[in-house]
Amino acid sequence: MRLPDAVNDATSIYAPSVTANGDVYYQRRDDATHEFHLYRTAWRDGRYQKPQRLALGDPAAHELDPAIAPDQSFMVFDANYAGKDKPDRLYIVFRAGDAWSKPIDLGDAVNRYEPWGSHLGPDARTLYFTSNYTAKTSYPRSPAQARADLARMRAWDNGNNHIWRVSLAPWLDARRVP
Repeated sequence: MRLPDAVNDATSIYAPSVTANGDVYYQRRDDATHEFHLYRTAWRDGRYQKPQRLALGDPAAHELDPAIAPDQSFMVFDANYAGKDKPDRLYIVFRAGDAWSKPIDLGDAVNRYEPWGSHLGPDARTLYFTSNYTAKTSYPRSPAQARADLARMRAWDNGNNHIWRVSLAPWLDARRVP
């Protein structure tokens, strides 16, 4: 069922993530800047409320692919906070009252393959994401190098649009109050 016009008020709306209470988080393109930002529409009294843009990191950067915890206690997303000329990185934010914490970069071990498209697993502690990482190639290539390139491209772990997973336990457990 299509969501109402209050939510579908633009032509570029993607990547919905739904919470336990029915709120929907998603990315929407700003028509003025052409950058994507994250929004939330609350589900109250049987209808979706007017969407609100989330105040996260650098307001000039884009944010994509929200993966919201069912209880809205944290969210993972990708953004270009490192710079528009650099690949997006995955970040986690934690609910702080009615606001969000400062975005925490998930680090080089997670971000080394230019991840995007984050989703939480059923345990809400495992993050699944897509990576379109490809190894750099220089030309010309010898026949032996070309054969090796083809073998690498056919391998299961070539990085091309595969789904990866990582445990969020280090970040989630660090936020636990003893």
